[in-house]
Amino acid sequence: MEKFDATFFKVTYKQVLSLDNKCRQLMSYAYTAVYDSGVNPLQMKDNKLGVFIASSTVGDKHLLSDDYTGFKSTNNFFISGCSKAMYSNRISYWFNSKGPSYYIDGGCVGSMAVVDFACQSILSGDCEAALVGGCSICFSSTVTINLNNAGLLCNDGKTKCFDKRADGYVRSESIGFLFLQKAKDAKRIYAEIYHTKLGYCSSPLSDWKIVRHANSKDITEFLKKFYSEIDVSPQEIEYVEANGIANAEDDKNELEAVGEMFGNKERPVKIGCVKSNMGNSESASGLCALTKVCLAYRKGEISGNLHYENPHYDVDAVRDRRIEVVHKNTPFKRGFAALNSFSYTGLMAHVLLKGYYKEKNHKKYISNIPYLVNVSSRNEAGVVRMLDILAATPIDAEYIGLLHNIHKIETPGHNGRGYIILRSNLEEKTCVLSKSVQHYTGIKPPVCFMYSGMGSQWCEMGADLMNIPIFSAAIQKCHKVLEPKGLNIIDILTLKDQTIYDDIMNWHSTGEVGCAYADGCLTLEETILSAYCRGLASKQTEVIRGAMAALKRICPADIEIACHNSAGSSTISGPVDTLKDFVALLTSRGIFAKEVPCGNIAYHSKYVAAVGPPLFEALKEVLKNPKKRTSKWLSTSFLKTRWDEDIAKFSSAEYFTNNLMSPVYFEETSKLIPNEAVVIEIAPHGLLQAIVKRSLESCVHVPLTRRGHEKPTKFLLYAIGRLYESGLNPQVHELYPKIEYPIATETPLLSNLVGWEQNEIWPIVSETKKIRKQGQICNYFISLYDNDNKFINQYTRNGVNVIPEALILVLTWKTLAMARNVDHNQMSIKFNNVYFNHEVSFEENKLAKITISINKGDYKFEVTNYDTVVATGHIMDESQTNKCNFEPNNENSEDDIFLTSDEIYRLLGFRGYSFNKEFQVIRSTNSSISKATVEWTGEWISYIDALIQLNIMKRNHNGISTPKLIRELIIDVNEHVSANDQSKKIEYEAKIFDLYNTVRCGGVTIKDMVFSDRAVVHTQVPSVLFVRKNSPQVLGDDIISVYYAGVSQRDCQQSIFGTKLDLGMDFSGKDFK
Repeated sequence: MEKFDATFFKVTYKQVLSLDNKCRQLMSYAYTAVYDSGVNPLQMKDNKLGVFIASSTVGDKHLLSDDYTGFKSTNNFFISGCSKAMYSNRISYWFNSKGPSYYIDGGCVGSMAVVDFACQSILSGDCEAALVGGCSICFSSTVTINLNNAGLLCNDGKTKCFDKRADGYVRSESIGFLFLQKAKDAKRIYAEIYHTKLGYCSSPLSDWKIVRHANSKDITEFLKKFYSEIDVSPQEIEYVEANGIANAEDDKNELEAVGEMFGNKERPVKIGCVKSNMGNSESASGLCALTKVCLAYRKGEISGNLHYENPHYDVDAVRDRRIEVVHKNTPFKRGFAALNSFSYTGLMAHVLLKGYYKEKNHKKYISNIPYLVNVSSRNEAGVVRMLDILAATPIDAEYIGLLHNIHKIETPGHNGRGYIILRSNLEEKTCVLSKSVQHYTGIKPPVCFMYSGMGSQWCEMGADLMNIPIFSAAIQKCHKVLEPKGLNIIDILTLKDQTIYDDIMNWHSTGEVGCAYADGCLTLEETILSAYCRGLASKQTEVIRGAMAALKRICPADIEIACHNSAGSSTISGPVDTLKDFVALLTSRGIFAKEVPCGNIAYHSKYVAAVGPPLFEALKEVLKNPKKRTSKWLSTSFLKTRWDEDIAKFSSAEYFTNNLMSPVYFEETSKLIPNEAVVIEIAPHGLLQAIVKRSLESCVHVPLTRRGHEKPTKFLLYAIGRLYESGLNPQVHELYPKIEYPIATETPLLSNLVGWEQNEIWPIVSETKKIRKQGQICNYFISLYDNDNKFINQYTRNGVNVIPEALILVLTWKTLAMARNVDHNQMSIKFNNVYFNHEVSFEENKLAKITISINKGDYKFEVTNYDTVVATGHIMDESQTNKCNFEPNNENSEDDIFLTSDEIYRLLGFRGYSFNKEFQVIRSTNSSISKATVEWTGEWISYIDALIQLNIMKRNHNGISTPKLIRELIIDVNEHVSANDQSKKIEYEAKIFDLYNTVRCGGVTIKDMVFSDRAVVHTQVPSVLFVRKNSPQVLGDDIISVYYAGVSQRDCQQSIFGTKLDLGMDFSGKDFK
């Protein structure tokens, strides 16, 4: 939570300091959601993009209170930074969105509610696409404590959705985002939203209930309204992703409603809930459910519920198998899926998804060249991680196509750039041909295309490049233009025939013809015909046999300087014999000189003057409407001082005729190339690289091809990758087969490729704990090996040694007595609203550190074990207690059966309890548990625990019942025994008043106890095998029927009471054949 890429999202330093922690995270996840769709988030800028965020303010105190640390006195951004509206508004600001931007608090239905709002906004035209997010972070323990006190949280850390013994859920954290688009715009589809609807459950809240429970009738009526609005029958639904709050009552109500609406005997509807897998993320739970269903559509398999062991057979649809709870991974036919979301506040939501699946066809996109993938990230480390993922992923044309689409535009703030060239080997494994990573300053460099002239051609220079569809298509167009002239340019570029190569050298155009095409002055046809005319005129006109050479600027009188390459280099042109002798002379003297292939024509000199007139006439037929050159075209045919003359302004026949005969002023023109420019040489070979690198040292030089390279296509891809690293954005997708969107369902995700620059640690805005004045704090160390505490040894539940709740109460009582400086045996007290949050066990730790703190003023106490809150409540000394007079119980009847102490504790043993002798103080009780006899041994702990034991026995639960709440506990020492008689053993009559949920015994009264139930862990019992007489001992082909049976706890309880009660056998086994 302390990590945030503030620079990328353009958040100032002071704004980040006050920005809500969840708001920071939401911005990152919103960007990732768009990225995963195959769309560069920047492509959504300035569009009608709606942003809808759901979260909850429960647990957040007033934002401007003194409970927050920060810079309120000096930071003017505090109000905007901590506003919940900023959750969505910040995202809209970054996208410069023109659509709606809402933050919604809808409780647990919040994230499903914003899905409805987003869909309605798209349908109404308020936005073209929408970002839907949900966020739930457990910052405050206050919410958890209150949810636990309300009985909504479980004790064992297991969210048992739809299990009959469900006792609550586990809170979880989640941030989720969906990117909703119209189908026509989507490049990737996980599912289609068919219909959405919100509703409200108006059932009254009972005085005895802390939260509202939606009954099955309300749910059914809401669902009927939903399906009355669409053309889909509930019987067509294949799967229901239910609300499944893991409360036995709520789950039963939902199962009944689902069974009535969707139940089908011929094809049972499948039902599940993601809360069993990850807990309840509350305001983000709806998006978690949607994500689960989308993944099910993607994989064709529904993930199973966890902790589903005891079905609700009291629900007809479950018993009749019209509903099938998915408790293991189950095949999914990708039909309609319905999603429920309910809130305790009464809000209801239902979403219907239609399945989408597009099969992957790897043979659909066949590329004859390796795949080049350009990627960028916030830094070089992020790019390295992306390239490693790509190298480890099988080549997928659609996956790469999404990346091509994302990175075809620049992402400001991405300071790392890189590329990778991939291909598959014979085993279909990914091979890396080349990769590179480079830092990018973020400043887009100027670009210079350099078109070199003759001397760069070589045999087969275009053969390998013909594998590139776009290159091949361009050559095919050129071929159609020259074919009527009797030339086959495809053969010229691809064959090894040397005679054909010699012919092309006679007519090949100079670089400025290509420059005219790039400048838009010539069409493709005009360009290729201009080159043809130049070559034809040179070949058909009688001129001297000439030659050209590159050397230092020294030459005899009959040799002219044809090209001014640089300060130390030039190209000369003249008679062939004279030039060859001169080159040989310079070479003998150690001076660089090299003959340049020119087809025996001394271009750019007086020796080709005769070529001018026929070339001019031929070009006039091709260039009938000359266009004006732009400023981007740096001419080398004229010095800059002449660029304003008419002959230099237009791409005309005069211009290109002069280009043939006049010197090339490359040195003078190259000085106009900006520093730090990317110089791209477009030619069959980077002929000018050596010259340019010396004269333009600050520029990046990239030739696209190299003479004689074994894989020209690979070299070209390498060059394009270098261009991307330098800050350009080549449209790489044009090199490969066009992708048909939306892509196949099984295409890998992209969200894992997103990286951030998160080196800075930002402070987390959090609550500061108020310093309370405590009246008393005491620490108690309790060990099973301590003689003072040996009496709690063997006090177990399900075989685990625990600390009795009665001990916690007595220690709290003693702490208050010490604060009063009196003996606790002489001070009457009253406990109110005592919540037991956690059971203290010795399963892992043999030592418990119990800390009890009591506040002054309100007398609120808190009991902790190390850092875990065990119990909270209020305690006060009562000098006079108000006694309630209850109606007396009916007298015992003659048929009333009394249980002895041994029988009582045997019954409790069946339920999973085990008590040593110190805690076995209940001497007798009647069968209705309305009266009992409890022995006072001088210990308050065992005495109070006995009354709790009576409450447990009254419960109709054959398992462990753990105290969760005691509404009131009064201990009146004056009514109990005198201080002088406390050491004596006295038996008191305990009375249990069912009507008032009260137990009274001696001076102790307990009112309104609430328990949390869990199953008892039974000892493994060997099965009983019944076989037919004379059956063989070795299992063969014979059918053996196996039955197993178990005696219920109720049977055991009845057997203890006597033989007058019927004893029944519970047969729960099946026949195995």
